Amino acid sequence: MLKYVSYLLGGVSAAATALYLFVYLYRWQWNRALICGVLLIAIEVLLLGAIILTRLNRLERTIAADDGRSEDVRRRLRQSRDHAYEESPHAFRRIDAAHLGDQGARHVFIPVLLGLGVVLSALSWIVQRAARLTVGPTSDKRLSRRLAPLGAPAVSTGPGSGARSGPHTASQLGPQLEDEPPVPAPRPVRTFAIGAAVVALIVGAAASIDALGDATQTRREGIPDSAATTLVMRVETKWASGDAANENAAISLWEKCRHGVTAAPLDNADMSRLSTDVFAIVVRPALTDNDLARLRGCLADANTGGVQADIIGEGQASAPPWLP
Repeated sequence: MLKYVSYLLGGVSAAATALYLFVYLYRWQWNRALICGVLLIAIEVLLLGAIILTRLNRLERTIAADDGRSEDVRRRLRQSRDHAYEESPHAFRRIDAAHLGDQGARHVFIPVLLGLGVVLSALSWIVQRAARLTVGPTSDKRLSRRLAPLGAPAVSTGPGSGARSGPHTASQLGPQLEDEPPVPAPRPVRTFAIGAAVVALIVGAAASIDALGDATQTRREGIPDSAATTLVMRVETKWASGDAANENAAISLWEKCRHGVTAAPLDNADMSRLSTDVFAIVVRPALTDNDLARLRGCLADANTGGVQADIIGEGQASAPPWLP
């Protein structure tokens, strides 16, 4: 019971870790995705080790049981051999000096025994060849006629058959093999349900792969109509506190994520402090949805030096009405 509980817990843990792995990949949070990937591999190794240990224990028990049975058989063989030797200590009494008149006759027994074996082998080969030549379709028919009385009595169920050809009726004999159809009857509803489930599974898998590709790959997107993209984040520092520490942490985090994260360069971007630990980032021109997701994932995933950011707001800022 404990083994199946451990398998259940390991399977649930592996499924949850794999789910969060795809979630973090979708959010462009690579550090958390790497941690989930390492945990998933560790859980799989633990499950594989548990299965291998279970199989090894089962194999050890089987070998131990086989060894016990082999030892019992070996003991019985030894007892039977000792008992047979006690009854007849001389295996070949015919070549014993007490049964042979002279010493020279003892050497004649072995060649005669070998010659007799050759003769018997030759006779067996001749009998086999003769049996192969004489057995044919005619002998098969003759044998089938001889074995017909040993078969089950035939039951005639047709109309006007009159007397029964055997001592049992069809209801007493039960269903016969010839009563069943050679090909099962078609089941259109079951076939349609299985086909629909397979098609839905294939379509769902393809859609999931395409959605994950759209979320995690850099693809060409249309330029948004907005003039700028805004992000509002809250910065938390673990080792220090205060306005200067929060500002330095926010600047360090922003400088880490602005280079090489998005497809568009983030050179024209400003960061300003709204409160003690809240900062606003304005990027011009406006970012596409994919670039915004990548930047958001980098800011929320970065955790260096005890600094962690939480995105509390985002949006697209439109151009002022007096601008063209």
